[in-house]
Amino acid sequence: MKRFLVILLTLAALCACTPQAYTLLYDMHYPGEAGFVLENKTMSVVYLNDGNRQDSIYVSSLANGLVKGLEKEYFQSDEAIPVFSVPKNRSGVYHAKDSLVSLMVKTDADVLFLFDSPTLRTSQGTVTATSNLYVYDGLDKKRDSVIVVPLTRQYPSRDNIQTAAASYGASIAGLFTNDVRREYYSIIYYDTSESWVRALMKAADTDWEGAMEIWMEILSGKASDEQKACAAYNMALGCYMLEDYGLALEWLDRSDKYQPISLNSYLRTKAKALL
Repeated sequence: MKRFLVILLTLAALCACTPQAYTLLYDMHYPGEAGFVLENKTMSVVYLNDGNRQDSIYVSSLANGLVKGLEKEYFQSDEAIPVFSVPKNRSGVYHAKDSLVSLMVKTDADVLFLFDSPTLRTSQGTVTATSNLYVYDGLDKKRDSVIVVPLTRQYPSRDNIQTAAASYGASIAGLFTNDVRREYYSIIYYDTSESWVRALMKAADTDWEGAMEIWMEILSGKASDEQKACAAYNMALGCYMLEDYGLALEWLDRSDKYQPISLNSYLRTKAKALL
């Protein structure tokens, strides 16, 4: 997620003792169709070579096409994702997590894409290619499993199979691109308090851990129920921005117990959807 624009709004400008809302417009990055968030992660692409020349040409082109698509999305088209060819062991279990983790360590990547060798069948002027793409994200704390993407494509026999496969590989990258949405989020503060303003500045600078330390101090002090409700809401927002949606919901419940505030319902809906 990346901050795009900051807008200052007041909830009650006529009274300095009332809470104020500092509203930020964020570019929020959600998982794409395949469910991965790949921003700021290293990647590598591996394809299995079964010894058949035509199969090798096809899967190599497919792998390089995926790389071009991912590099365009995440690295401004710079060459940042290596491609490796591995001889296929007929008895190998390549969809198993241990297999992908081993290759991931060898290629020094956070995320591994592994193309199995394809099956190519020619019939009535078309070539049908079927294979699997295995994907594992070693940094995804919520999903510790290999994702299998079945790949089937038909090409006219007259087409250049190398060019066609590269184009298909580039289109596969679309499954792994982020869904970016611009959304508003509000931080509550009191402009008469140095602690509240300091926490606000940290949050506005995306230092959520630093801001949350101050809000915890406010919660453990002699603040009013209204102030504690606002601090608990801010804690929920911090957890949300750090992608701990379950804890965000717990803080929203705590905020409601102190004193219900209008911002809780919006954030609760967002957190539940992501949880």
